[in-house]
Amino acid sequence: TSPNKTKLDFLFPNTPVCLSRVDGHAVLVNQVALDLAGITEKTKIDGGKIEMMGGQLTGVLVDAAADKVKGLISELTKEEIKKSFLAAQQKCLEVGLTGVTDAGLDLNELQALIELNNENKLRLRVYAMMNPTVENFNYFDSVGIINTPHLVIRSVKLYADGSLGSKGALLKRPYCDDSTTTGLLQNPWPWYENMCSKLFEKGWQVNTHCIGDSSNAKILSIYAANLKGKNDLRWRIEHAQVVDPIDWNYFGNYSILPSVQPTHATSDMYMAVDRLCKHRLKGAYAYQSLLKQNGMLPLGTDFPVEDIDPLGTYFSAVTRRNTKGEPAGGFLMAEALTFEQTIKGMTTWAAYANFFDSITGSLEVNKQADFLILNKDLKYENSALGIKLEGVWIDGKKI
Repeated sequence: TSPNKTKLDFLFPNTPVCLSRVDGHAVLVNQVALDLAGITEKTKIDGGKIEMMGGQLTGVLVDAAADKVKGLISELTKEEIKKSFLAAQQKCLEVGLTGVTDAGLDLNELQALIELNNENKLRLRVYAMMNPTVENFNYFDSVGIINTPHLVIRSVKLYADGSLGSKGALLKRPYCDDSTTTGLLQNPWPWYENMCSKLFEKGWQVNTHCIGDSSNAKILSIYAANLKGKNDLRWRIEHAQVVDPIDWNYFGNYSILPSVQPTHATSDMYMAVDRLCKHRLKGAYAYQSLLKQNGMLPLGTDFPVEDIDPLGTYFSAVTRRNTKGEPAGGFLMAEALTFEQTIKGMTTWAAYANFFDSITGSLEVNKQADFLILNKDLKYENSALGIKLEGVWIDGKKI
């Protein structure tokens, strides 16, 4: 084929097509989509990368460049969104989840959740984070914080950088496998400073996606400038994937929660060595070290980037091995979590991070009875093989 044509162009010569990387930080599009977005060989997009080869477009777009095309995709109707939420809810219940965090939603999605909650159709406890759009801010300035037993909306999701896999994570030093880049900052630093100051004044929780050590360091310093010391605002760093050890103390000094997803360690481990080299892995996927800062570490799955099954989260945290049992000795085992720490991370500490701790997260008098029963005791298992879900209860009722 000609060098400026991809297979997508031949399969779909007249229809815009956008295939997303699993983490959403990169896409592959055809020429029709590029034309629709007005992207040419000369286009420059702050916070994004347009991959070229031989001076021509490849159709690969990263972060802000990918968002430019994704924003052109037709939106679902509210009824279609509600139907999708209910289908997703059923999948969550089937694997034993009683609550989820849905991070980075637009107003039409948030309103769909509010309607489902008002219709008593939310069986899960949903903690929704809004995207920082003018539309969202105007709406919630009017209606205020949503705080109900099955739906809480009181936080904003920010994105500081991209992902390690697509080389969008913002690093202090160049990538080991690509010395030409240190990653991608999604917005100018003053934007984050102004946004965090604004949200602090409004009393909203701030949760920022930070993968690289540079983005983590800067966002932590911006948080610190607003929080000014110990507090109960529960601001979060989402992923806290690669954090320079010299920056760990920010978490404890300013009560900042590192919200991590243990399967990232076992999914990324081989790629992470390529991106960072072995000598820069200290501080990467450092769950035990981060736990010591506040005495708690909220854990999640990060589906649909990772698998939805929470057992994957548990075993990745404890054994630091993937579903194939690799590596035999575990990945960076000094940072592995214990059985007790992992269970708390998936229950008590996760509920605290989502402001659900007064009603769930532990089995106590005056709290809701949200729990599941497995056929085996996780404490004595080394893999998910043979472990089955016996039942799920929410509000004391078997689902």
